[in-house]
Amino acid sequence: MAITPDLPGHEIRWTWDLVWILGLALSVRLMAYNGAFGSDDSTYIGAAIDVAQGTWAPSNYNGALRYGFNIPAGLLVWLFGPSPFVVNLWPLLCSLLEVTAVYAVAVSMINRRAGIFAAALLASAPLHIAVATRIHADPVVSMFVTISFTLLWFGWRTRSLALLFVCGLAMGGIFWTKELVAVTWLAFLPMLWLFRGRWRETLPVFAGVFLMLVLHGVIMTLLNGHPLHLVNTVLGAVKSNFIDQQLGEDAAGYYLRYLFFDLRHTGLLGFLGVVSVLVFNRRIAVSGALRTGAVFVLVWLLGMLLVLSVFPVSIAPLRFVMKQSNYISLFMGPLALLAGLGLATMPCRLAYAVASISVGFGVLLGFLQQADYRVFTANSKALAEWAIANPRDLFIGSTNNSRMKGLWFKQQDSASPHGTVMSFTDVHDKPAEFSATRDRSADLYAVLDRQTMNWVSGSTPVTEVLPCWHLVQRLKPTDLALGNQ
Repeated sequence: MAITPDLPGHEIRWTWDLVWILGLALSVRLMAYNGAFGSDDSTYIGAAIDVAQGTWAPSNYNGALRYGFNIPAGLLVWLFGPSPFVVNLWPLLCSLLEVTAVYAVAVSMINRRAGIFAAALLASAPLHIAVATRIHADPVVSMFVTISFTLLWFGWRTRSLALLFVCGLAMGGIFWTKELVAVTWLAFLPMLWLFRGRWRETLPVFAGVFLMLVLHGVIMTLLNGHPLHLVNTVLGAVKSNFIDQQLGEDAAGYYLRYLFFDLRHTGLLGFLGVVSVLVFNRRIAVSGALRTGAVFVLVWLLGMLLVLSVFPVSIAPLRFVMKQSNYISLFMGPLALLAGLGLATMPCRLAYAVASISVGFGVLLGFLQQADYRVFTANSKALAEWAIANPRDLFIGSTNNSRMKGLWFKQQDSASPHGTVMSFTDVHDKPAEFSATRDRSADLYAVLDRQTMNWVSGSTPVTEVLPCWHLVQRLKPTDLALGNQ
């Protein structure tokens, strides 16, 4: 099939493409809303509220210092009021911005059809749907990575020093949002081949990164007394937990497993990427536009995969960079872009059939991720409801029961009185706090949540009913989602 570039006057169609693609993407994300989890989201919500209230407190926890998330989310809280949903608007917006960026790059590389395919594939990727409505930094840092490569592409094509400077700012945003992901800066180095003979045009990129690092250092100095406070905190945690205690996953083939064997997060994107490379072998010799675009995207994708898979953070013992399934979102942008370019070179009917199957499968998996996520927290939410109905009582349950209660109170009615929910770990590790909290005249309930009892359960998990307990009530899971029906 011949590759037909867009003609002048297609700008209006591009706008409508984005309107319906983003509209559908937003609708799917809201229907597959994940919501609060009771983990790092508690930190992000608290930090965003602090920013909105003008409270800039020092901290030794990196989640509270990730201002690429906390400042924009705090601005939204200042505008619309404190709630988990308002804080979640920032990652949701970042998800849509990344879809827009992928569309723009694909259109500029080939044509409008490539943009539609690439944007639709990214918008329907299961993990991309899921993380958009989780209060975490993953969709934000993924957006900054994709926007950085996007601006680099357009800055190179147009020789715009302004775009290249903003590219540097966006690369700095990666560090501001999730400091460990700054390792992906290494994936940008191969892109220097674009600027052979034009090396001076790279200076605005370095200037933008440098400016963002200086500003971050100033904030760290003002709040914590040292410009490298966050770096020192994170490196200390990595050495203690990841290197010395050998905690966390670092297998080199970790992400390949999720691309080609465990499809819960990526759907068919891994296979479509391989098919696209095979298609390029037939088309690349006859199309200069496809050749340049395909090489750019392949270098982007392979660079990200290599850095996130085999970059060593320790030599003795040998430990590659830490792996997490949520980090897959970092290279979904180039993967969807590669697949979209490949589909745009296929026969029309075949391309739309393959795209429809991939989009449908991805959306289905996205709703299943929602079901898995919401069923995990459903008992904790039910306990929080019971604590609201019994405001004088004390409840002892799992770590998730304890962490989730504050988020659920905020979401329901933060002004209502409610009972206290502690974890078995807290009771074991902080007996004085337990004694001070307990009202001897109030009822004390032990809660055995079989869904969450082994999650962050400490050294003394409670997983069975103790002989001194007697059954009072069985809680009915609360806030199950469309995917659980």
